[in-house]
Amino acid sequence: MQTERVVIANPIINSPFEAPKLHFRFSEEGITDEIMPGRRQSEYFVPIARPRQKSQQQLAFETWTEDRIQPNEFINRVRGRVALWRRGGRGGVVGAVQHGQPPVRPA
Repeated sequence: MQTERVVIANPIINSPFEAPKLHFRFSEEGITDEIMPGRRQSEYFVPIARPRQKSQQQLAFETWTEDRIQPNEFINRVRGRVALWRRGGRGGVVGAVQHGQPPVRPA
């Protein structure tokens, strides 16, 4: 089954200085141009090598399915820790530059 390819005209929907507040929804066919609230969980797609000779039953399993999507546990834990750090006032940052903040420009 060939699906239509989604082209997102403006893929930047979040500020680089804040945690993401929006994300593009994924469906069984892949990414969509539908914007959803919140931060999407970090996940990766487990590729399965195609067989050299395909039977009719094997053809049915070559689609994008949720059982082939795995959460990226490490990245999701790091995101949780960064969110706590942001809520806690960014303690431990040395100097005038605090990462994740827009630069202060003289008027």
